[in-house]
Amino acid sequence: MTGRWVACAALIALAFARAAAAQDVRITGATWVQSIDLRPLRRDSVLATAAPGTGEVRRLADGQRVSCIEGA
Repeated sequence: MTGRWVACAALIALAFARAAAAQDVRITGATWVQSIDLRPLRRDSVLATAAPGTGEVRRLADGQRVSCIEGA
């Protein structure tokens, strides 16, 4: 008789365990963020003599980068 009670209790426990497992809620997801900060593009009208150095890309005294295109 004890063996039946153990078997019955095991079946009941198994039934409740399966019912409880069906109540799980799983949430999965992924988050990805990328940010780029761009400065506004504006035309410059600086004299080539105001931008020291050589080459097409030069830096002014305040740190601003300017393009000095020959013939423009």
